[in-house]
Amino acid sequence: MMKHIRMQGIALIAGLLAKDPLEGCRTTQSIYTPEFQRLRNIRQLGGIYYVYPGASHNRFEHSIGVAHLAGELKAEKVKELKISLISDQDILCVQIAGLCHDLVYIVIMYLLQHEDGSLTMFDHLVVANGLKQEMKRNRLRLPTDLTFIKEMIKPLKSDDAEVLWPYKGRDKNKSFLYEIVSNKQNGIDVDKFDYFARDCHHLGIRNNFDHKRFIMFARVCDVEEDGRKHICSRDKELSNLYDIFQTRHSLHRRACQHKIKMAVIEKILHSTVRSLNTAREILKRLMTRDLYQFVGQATVCNYVFMCLYYKSSINPHRDAVTLDYGMKNEDPISKAYFYRKNNPEKGIPMSKLKPSKLLPECFSEKILRVYWKKHEPEIIKKAKDCFKTWCLDNEKEKEKERKLCFQNWSSSYFYFK
Repeated sequence: MMKHIRMQGIALIAGLLAKDPLEGCRTTQSIYTPEFQRLRNIRQLGGIYYVYPGASHNRFEHSIGVAHLAGELKAEKVKELKISLISDQDILCVQIAGLCHDLVYIVIMYLLQHEDGSLTMFDHLVVANGLKQEMKRNRLRLPTDLTFIKEMIKPLKSDDAEVLWPYKGRDKNKSFLYEIVSNKQNGIDVDKFDYFARDCHHLGIRNNFDHKRFIMFARVCDVEEDGRKHICSRDKELSNLYDIFQTRHSLHRRACQHKIKMAVIEKILHSTVRSLNTAREILKRLMTRDLYQFVGQATVCNYVFMCLYYKSSINPHRDAVTLDYGMKNEDPISKAYFYRKNNPEKGIPMSKLKPSKLLPECFSEKILRVYWKKHEPEIIKKAKDCFKTWCLDNEKEKEKERKLCFQNWSSSYFYFK
């Protein structure tokens, strides 16, 4: 079994030359173990493949892409920073974190935090495949660097990391390293860069965000507000950063939360499989596209949603799927930092800039979708008429509560019995 791969001149497992349709021909760092190879069999977009036949790409190539972009971002920063600030070991650890961040990814992501499973799987991968010796040969410090890798796979939320320096893998002077793979500060990270480019490529959806431009203008700056180093963008790039989250919105609206894809997942979630016969029947219905029938959808405000909660079996904590700019009803760019051309070493918050007045004001909304469980055309027609009437009746309430409509963008599902 191959166990070594080379990237950035540092051998961890073995040399592998990969040809990627998005990044071109490059040397990648991957782990040829059963734990990582299983990602070849997990489609990046899960049930979306039932709607978009081109969406056949998998988590394996996404993980390699994230590791590659992590190396690209680090390579750019090495040119700007003192050589002592970033070591070869730092680069290797960041790329391993990018490689292993989705080790336990599953299609139904809103049922659990996949980062927790990835940490457990990563521990198992290292022990079961005897990688500690390989890491030591590459001058990684154990267990400190293993801790560092796991902290990057699942960093703390920004609120939890504000008081004292919470990490053990690296000191505070390397705080920016925790913003590369999974950025809990503002959601701008190489994980999104890769899946935006890859998903849009396979879905045929235009990607308005240019991650190469972001990498070119990104700098590591000192920020007075918290006394840490952050990855900052040039002030003129403020408007362009919104393209990240607008692309995210477009992908979720047109693909990730597509009504057919969600019908596939809801069928799995609401099934009570107690025998193989039942399981085979469910799979047969999926393959023949015998899914829940879509009745309609409407944007609703919090007031209407809560009325549905009290009058029916809808549970917002159970049935609602959070869809927003990544930070619920907050503006993620407000948590990003920028630098000016005349002072590129100092990072400043968005509040000290003069942003365009055409920037978004709302960052979330609620979409209610209705499905009918069986294929009954006559009943479905009546259900659609009833739903249209309900939408008209609630339009006045929606208007009254319009200012509250966008406080938490989630897509909710309920069914007529």
